[in-house]
Amino acid sequence: MLIVGSAALVALRPLAASHTLGGPNMGHPLIFRWVLLSSVWLISCGGRSSEVTGNESASDASPRSIHPAKVEPTRRRTFGAGEVTPEGTEFYIFVVTKVDTTDFMLNLCGEPCSTATAVKTWYAEEYQSGDELSQRVNVQGEYYLWAPDRTFQNDAPTAVSDELRGDKLHITFNTGCVIDAWYTTP
Repeated sequence: MLIVGSAALVALRPLAASHTLGGPNMGHPLIFRWVLLSSVWLISCGGRSSEVTGNESASDASPRSIHPAKVEPTRRRTFGAGEVTPEGTEFYIFVVTKVDTTDFMLNLCGEPCSTATAVKTWYAEEYQSGDELSQRVNVQGEYYLWAPDRTFQNDAPTAVSDELRGDKLHITFNTGCVIDAWYTTP
């Protein structure tokens, strides 16, 4: 329990002595004091508990490092970290220009990386230009993203250009699809 200060304790004493919730004396003064004390408590802790709740992890409270994605240099069909990333890494795609036949997939490399396991698929019907797609992974490993296009019989189009813009990689594919890609690590 958070103790705001001696003023709050003094204000609580009359509440405890003269009023009970739902009692005959409950009225405007009790509600006013409760609102006042609640406001003081919220202001003193910034409106948020400093403890980690069940919906958050300890890594959510610490800052994350942002890294631009890299396009695989030989075939230029996949993009991602290009190395093993830790548990808790989050991959991002910002869709600048959507192509209605392009999906995006996040895969985890097998051993060796000539095999892979699908982690997440974003189908073209599920996103629009201007959407940010993201997926946090819960296993350390080497992950890559690609953009299978239905007009290529689910093969991946080629990145015809990539340009570093701040801490994001701006990628243009030969289909006309344009994205920004990056990832964060704990």
